[in-house]
Amino acid sequence: MASSSPPNAFHVPKKYDVFISFRGKDTRDNFVSHLLSSLERQKRTHVFIDYKLQLGSEISEELFKAIEDSEISIIVFSENYVSSRWCLDELVKIMECKKENGHDVIPVFYHVLPSQVRNQRGSYKIAFQKHAGKPENNTAMLAKWREAMVEAANLSGKHSCKENENEAKLIEEIVKDVLCKLRSRESSGDHDQLLHDLRGKLVSKLLDEGRKTEVDTYFIERELLRRKVMVVLDDGTNAVKGMRLDMSAIRDLDLKFCPKKLGILLMPESRLRKLWDEVKDLQNLKIIDLNGSRQLKELPDFSLALNLEEIVLAGCERLCRVHSSIFSLHSLVVLNLDGCKKLKRLGGENLSEVLNLDLPSLERLSLSRSNIESLPASIKQCTKLIDLGLEDCKKLQYLPELPQSIQDLYLGRSNIERLPASIKQLTKLTKLFLTDCEKLRSLPPELPQFIKELALSGSNIESLPPSLTQLEKLTNLYLQDCNKLKSLPELPKSIELLDLSGTNNESLPPNLTQLEKLTNLYLKDCNKLKSLPELPKSIEILVLSGTDIESLPPSFTQLEKLTNLYLRDCNKLKSLPELPQSIKYLESNNCTLLVTAVTPEVFAPGGAPRGVPMINFVNCVKLDKQARCSILEKAYSSIRQIHHIDSVYEDSEEFLYACIFHICMPGSRIPKWFKHKTKTDSITIRVDQPLQIVACAYCVVLSPFPPNQGKETFFTIQCGKSISCWTLNVGRESNSCHVVLWAETFTRSTCTTSDLSFKFVVDGEINMERCGIFPIYANQGKPLDVPMDRKRKRMREE
Repeated sequence: MASSSPPNAFHVPKKYDVFISFRGKDTRDNFVSHLLSSLERQKRTHVFIDYKLQLGSEISEELFKAIEDSEISIIVFSENYVSSRWCLDELVKIMECKKENGHDVIPVFYHVLPSQVRNQRGSYKIAFQKHAGKPENNTAMLAKWREAMVEAANLSGKHSCKENENEAKLIEEIVKDVLCKLRSRESSGDHDQLLHDLRGKLVSKLLDEGRKTEVDTYFIERELLRRKVMVVLDDGTNAVKGMRLDMSAIRDLDLKFCPKKLGILLMPESRLRKLWDEVKDLQNLKIIDLNGSRQLKELPDFSLALNLEEIVLAGCERLCRVHSSIFSLHSLVVLNLDGCKKLKRLGGENLSEVLNLDLPSLERLSLSRSNIESLPASIKQCTKLIDLGLEDCKKLQYLPELPQSIQDLYLGRSNIERLPASIKQLTKLTKLFLTDCEKLRSLPPELPQFIKELALSGSNIESLPPSLTQLEKLTNLYLQDCNKLKSLPELPKSIELLDLSGTNNESLPPNLTQLEKLTNLYLKDCNKLKSLPELPKSIEILVLSGTDIESLPPSFTQLEKLTNLYLRDCNKLKSLPELPQSIKYLESNNCTLLVTAVTPEVFAPGGAPRGVPMINFVNCVKLDKQARCSILEKAYSSIRQIHHIDSVYEDSEEFLYACIFHICMPGSRIPKWFKHKTKTDSITIRVDQPLQIVACAYCVVLSPFPPNQGKETFFTIQCGKSISCWTLNVGRESNSCHVVLWAETFTRSTCTTSDLSFKFVVDGEINMERCGIFPIYANQGKPLDVPMDRKRKRMREE
């Protein structure tokens, strides 16, 4: 007797059981390797783990696919997890899969606390400050990362916040949780005795496990998937209860049975050339996924698949036509033809045929990376279409009139020469992406009034329409590398992010000071920009790297919300005025003419930390002695106030880890006030009261940077089991030694003996010439007693 469960109640096992997201340098060789071994000891548990070095800025599509093809993701939040954009992109994808597909997520807080992740505190705060200053990380991306972190940190997870905590027990708990979640994904439908017996006999034959009488159905399904078999259980009523099919060895699919109740057909990355020839009665079929089936050339007639909702053909590179029956499926919601490189048109082979799109339920259509030459005029009839993807359509030159339901329109890297004037009628359009449309030289006089994001970066746009100022919902305007753009009109007051990097503008928008919501202003490599006007006080992130500005306006100190200031490669900049105390990240690397600079204080009056100032003067070889002396003086002042940290964070999870400041500038000696120093890369110190240490100040002297060092240099400091990691942006060759000085709170569980040994490691060809340690003790609110001559000259380097 057939099961009463509906066809889609049967759980289709995925390619992997577990995907592990982790920061390699923190956990690859310890916690994660032990966790992986424990998971793989469980019979037939298949884990995806990426052992490649995560050095690229872009996460690969293969990793995104692996997340989608996994039942469960384990996120190992460690000290440096969010310093990697790769990890953050993985995290966003994982949380998207949780929302959209019921993907299970297990967060593991490894030597960090959920509040540190949720609120971006300590090392997570530092990492986000660095991410926020990079032009490629726009506000929307930062918001996505933060949202994903909050969502993950709010989930029930596993904790290991102390180095000496029992990791074996933690791993055992994680493995149990994984197995429990995997088994719970079995179908909840009834299984009668006949099917149970049949399953047992089938498994005995296929898996050589005749001695087993009880069968764990989930793991059987997983193993059969790996054995490249097609299993169809038909109890005589034509009710197909199939498992996901691994079609990698099958060229043609000929369904001899009548698949009336087949609900889901998943055959990703198959070698199929075609499905079947005749029309099949597929009245219950809702989803077809042939993603990555590179040999597939054609599709059959789906005219009887009246309830089909989703068709995924992404990456079917040889697919040259789509059967016209698909364009009359009234229940179709998603049609994904992304990457169908041989697809030139929609519809049949008859070029004179006028295709009528009769898709009243269609919401998402992707033709990106196809060879589509035009869209049928009938696309206007798709009145529920909200997302249209046409990126990298190199042969697409114009658009027909689109349905007014469109919200997101992606045309990046297409050959679009102009937008239709009717685009102003798309009253629901919020995102319009025209990135790298090299043939686009102008915009229509009027744009949709509710547009929020407009991306024109890399286009040949010559001017912006004056009506732009009327777009009262516009928040993000991307004009990076619009080299033909010479001037800007007034912008709407709603603007929050403005990217003009790489443009030839000699001036900024005339109403710039009135943009009271502008928080992010990117002017990187605006070579013709010689000076700055008065800026709106709302600015939080300002990127001036690579410009020819010679000085900053005196009013700069009034930018009370400015946190990140980037001046890298400003080769004509000679001085910095007093900066606002809100500054948390200052990068002035390679300002080779910079002589004077005034840096902000680390602590506010009363001892409360302002944030985590990161101050970099790499390769600023002309920085005068007075400026360097002032920087060291403020560093020393910060150290004198670190005793406040203990009281500020006394009952707070935030005290687990916090970097207090970080400075890098040209120099060759450790300051005199460091009690412990050496000319090697390691040092052992004796402390009288190890449990009273609340923080440590560190100082190292680095040799000149070789030409092949790369953009980032990784540092590791190890004290016992405690490891601290951070990066220094180098960027170019230097003939000067550099002093790096920083302070951070100390993990008290490390202080178990009076003798503390520190080991400094730097990657690449940079040498560690000297190092110094200054332990800082809790002093019950009294001024810290640091031996220091009162005279200013003693603040100088040795």
